[in-house]
Amino acid sequence: MNYVIHGREPEDALHYFEDICAIPHGSGNEQAISNYLYHFFETQGLTVKKDEMGNLYARKEGSPGYEHLPAILLQGHMDMVCEKNSDTIHDFEKDPLQLFVDGNFLRAKGTTLGADDGTAVAYMMAIASRKDLVHPPVEMLITVQEETGLDGAAAVDPSFFTAKKMINLDESPEGFAFVSCSGGLQVKSCKKAERIPARGQAISIKVRGLLGGHSGNDINAGRANSNKIMARALMTLLDEFGPYSLVSVCGGSKPNAIPREADSLVVVPDANKAIQCIHTLETQIKAEIGINEKGFSLTAQAEKLPQTMLDTQDCADFIRLFFLLPEGIQTYSMVMKDHTDCSLNTGVAETEGDTLCVLSSIRSAVATQKHMVARQIKELCTCFGAQYEFLSEYPGWAMAEHSPIRDLVCRIYREQTGKEMEINITHGGLESGLLADKMPGMDIIAIGPSNYEFHTPDEHLDLDSFARTFDLILRVLKALAQGE
Repeated sequence: MNYVIHGREPEDALHYFEDICAIPHGSGNEQAISNYLYHFFETQGLTVKKDEMGNLYARKEGSPGYEHLPAILLQGHMDMVCEKNSDTIHDFEKDPLQLFVDGNFLRAKGTTLGADDGTAVAYMMAIASRKDLVHPPVEMLITVQEETGLDGAAAVDPSFFTAKKMINLDESPEGFAFVSCSGGLQVKSCKKAERIPARGQAISIKVRGLLGGHSGNDINAGRANSNKIMARALMTLLDEFGPYSLVSVCGGSKPNAIPREADSLVVVPDANKAIQCIHTLETQIKAEIGINEKGFSLTAQAEKLPQTMLDTQDCADFIRLFFLLPEGIQTYSMVMKDHTDCSLNTGVAETEGDTLCVLSSIRSAVATQKHMVARQIKELCTCFGAQYEFLSEYPGWAMAEHSPIRDLVCRIYREQTGKEMEINITHGGLESGLLADKMPGMDIIAIGPSNYEFHTPDEHLDLDSFARTFDLILRVLKALAQGE
């Protein structure tokens, strides 16, 4: 293979990362990468198992003299979020990622990079293949479908593992020790509408140029949501014309990604007046969000009238529901200052035949807050004659008062860098919550290298941070072997 990364350490781990980037591995499409990893670990002499979901379990015995020690569990996921720019030609089902080095960063051309969580997989591959390491028994868990609701972790069989300490390798940035995460719940809201012959004038509306981001880690960054902007645009036309018709709505592709783009096709009495309303609204929204969202645009243009449209009154009810759905930060943490406790992301809006649907992702470390927001959505659906469905609920992970693995990792990081590791909680969902629930008493910490703008095509991995984090992991393994 012709690698794009040269002259950097750890060379083996970086090349393993490139190897897995050559194999499509979006959520739900992990069979090829799971088979590849199974063969790799088996070739390295590890004990390997793969379950029906495709989750991979592996165990490397301790280095000579340390075989008898308690095991440490390393954990990450093999799937990635598949996002690309609208002008990028890339088939995530079959095309390899096109990597390139940009100064000190690794990027992919026009797509997500998959360093979330390909870095964890590369680290474990390097640990599995190196014969000169000093370490206790190392157990490894690489899950599937993390990005679509932690489905792989929900199916994990804990009986394979003996470890009582775990390092989750799915966090960022470097220098932070994550000790707690939010639980999650998705809610799907749907409104059926009869299709009728189209009458009137059609226009398309497009939201473009937003930053997007991770719906947990970036929800407090002031980033606009394309679906909520589209809901506002549709509501503006409802104020102008009264009930009118939607033909289709499409915004976002993942419930856990803040959507960057949205499209709709509508039928109104006067296309020119509607286009002017959207133009005026664009000016207003730019004045509101322009400091953060410099690339934002909201445009409308006349289109050929389609054969059918959706019933106007049903569309009016959907537009009001879409507009009123809660969005963004709901409450702040009472445990750690300036940290989000409960939030909601309007991640996907779409037309499914004669049904208009919105998929919302709720996050909270406090289960009752999560369920309270879900109840709000349920009541809104009831008010507007819409259906609702609760999907993909998973638990949070509470901070432990005492944690030997946390203390050890923080001490070694201080010795390695001369800096204190910052204790943090994440508003993102981690598999640590599900695994802690499955493995009572497991002592867990979550760390990782600095990876920026993940879940967007601007994702970029700090290569120096990748090296330091790998060195930190090796130092921790050595310390555990020496009885620390």
